[in-house]
Amino acid sequence: MSFPRLSKLAALLLFIVTACKGVSGDLVWESPCPPEAFGGSTCRDVSRMQRPLDSTNPASPNITFFIRRYYVNTPTSHALWMLDGGPGFSAHAFSPIAAYILNLDASVTVYLADQRGTGLSNYLNCSSPPTANSFDPYNATLVQTFRTCNEETARAYGNISRFFSTHNAAEDYVAAVNAMGSSKVSIYALSYGTYLINTYLQLPNARADAVVLDGPVPANRWVLENNAPWVERVSQDILNLCAQHSAACAEHLGVMGHIPRLVMDAIIDGSLPCLRRLPWLSQHIAAIHSSYMTLDGAAHVLLGPYWWRLYRCSASDVDQLNAFYAYRAVHNVAPPTSDYSYSLASIIGSSELYTINPNDTQTYAAQVVRTAQVFADASPQLVVSLARESLPLYTPNNATYLKFAQPTMPVLITVGTLDPNTPHGLGVWLRDALGPKAQLVTIPYSAHGTLAYNAPCANSIILNFLLAFGAANPDTSCVSTVPVPDFDGLSSDTHELAKTLFNTTNLWNDNPPITPFPPPAPPPGPATASSDTWRGVGIAFIVLTCVFASLSVYLFLQIRKSPSGYEPAGYQRYNGT
Repeated sequence: MSFPRLSKLAALLLFIVTACKGVSGDLVWESPCPPEAFGGSTCRDVSRMQRPLDSTNPASPNITFFIRRYYVNTPTSHALWMLDGGPGFSAHAFSPIAAYILNLDASVTVYLADQRGTGLSNYLNCSSPPTANSFDPYNATLVQTFRTCNEETARAYGNISRFFSTHNAAEDYVAAVNAMGSSKVSIYALSYGTYLINTYLQLPNARADAVVLDGPVPANRWVLENNAPWVERVSQDILNLCAQHSAACAEHLGVMGHIPRLVMDAIIDGSLPCLRRLPWLSQHIAAIHSSYMTLDGAAHVLLGPYWWRLYRCSASDVDQLNAFYAYRAVHNVAPPTSDYSYSLASIIGSSELYTINPNDTQTYAAQVVRTAQVFADASPQLVVSLARESLPLYTPNNATYLKFAQPTMPVLITVGTLDPNTPHGLGVWLRDALGPKAQLVTIPYSAHGTLAYNAPCANSIILNFLLAFGAANPDTSCVSTVPVPDFDGLSSDTHELAKTLFNTTNLWNDNPPITPFPPPAPPPGPATASSDTWRGVGIAFIVLTCVFASLSVYLFLQIRKSPSGYEPAGYQRYNGT
């Protein structure tokens, strides 16, 4: 498809009112629902609400704001709206969760709306959209496919991209929520969706009785140009935890879990022996694999064993790493094209989310150099920095941009201690910025998005809070019982995961574990010693032991007398609060 033809088609899509029974602002519900690609089967009907492209212009043409509705028998007045992140994702992926929620509470109606520019809400994209998770800065052909899409996007939507901003999207949600007239409204938002809801809550007539912000994105702190360093730090956090909680892990990776960092350095400088046995291995591939195991909470237990195999590189290690590479090559599947808009992600990412310091913005070339040795896949920041070379930038709406709502309803912020996309500190930042109505709950060992199929504690906290519609404080007592990941590889779930990725149930591929750094051999000395020599050594040992024991008792009694004990001035132990 040529660029001029694409531009004309885009104009038609955006400036002609779509076939819909309602006029601007109406919600007319129709069935059947479109197919549910993610397994949900409870969508009952849909609405193609008409919204002005430009809310400040009464003569603006309309675009479609597509909404799915889920309920048991009849629609109810208790509404739960769910927003996905990205930017660029539609809400469609939440359809299985909607079904789960209705099993918990049949009195609620769940709404999944596609943000403008995504899914079925005037989807924006080029003729051959790439997938962001396929980016490789060292593959010139692949980089060119991204550049081509960026150029098409600029030609097709450059003059109207400003109308697909976060502020415009938030206005759509205000109109839709109010059009429903629900008696109770709860909102769940994930990742970038939390950024959108912060904007929503700043707008006039925004309604909500309870809000959950999962994987928080503070308006003036989360920037895409820092993504890879965040992922790298959390990767090392996982390895440190592995060494702290697993004797096998500490024995393989060192007590601080630093062996993987050294392995990556050896890959970069070409000195890792395993490079000769794994033709596919490179810094980029290792970083992609590491990021996958960091982003997926269930795969945290594989991160250390993966690097251990690269370090030792036995024949069976090589076989298992080849199995891992082959599996990920097949299963590194991007979301369906209709549920992710690369063009919208680039448009919003370039103008709103890439940096908070436009006077000191790194170029794509600078980002390639900056991320050449990181311990994580740098695709998110590289893709957006590349897009900024082609896309026209718009000025975000100053009424809400880089500002924080001051909500009057209860707001629950949830974040995992091992969240690489929105690190835990962002939760603290957002809580403090939103004010006294915001509460932060930290979920131990959770990655990005604490609401997950294998997270009963987080699910209980979040869903009970949402379904109470602000009438009850969350019960967070289960947080203290969240189990440590199975770094030893003892559970059947870990065995199954290791079998899937490594083609073996033996997580560390040795039994008993092999010490990575054997102790040094004793220095050469006399082959034998006389009995008198050993007798003298024994007597000296006993005397020294008695002296040391007496001194220890004395020091202990002195410490007991001191009101501050052994702790230095100003030091306070962490007590879990």
